[in-house]
Amino acid sequence: MDLQVPAKDQELLKCLNRKGHNQHT
Repeated sequence: MDLQVPAKDQELLKCLNRKGHNQHT
């Protein structure tokens, strides 16, 4: 995780990661 990434971007990345994990499962 990049600490330089804004909180909003981090939340978006988390959402994308969750969706990606769901698709992967």
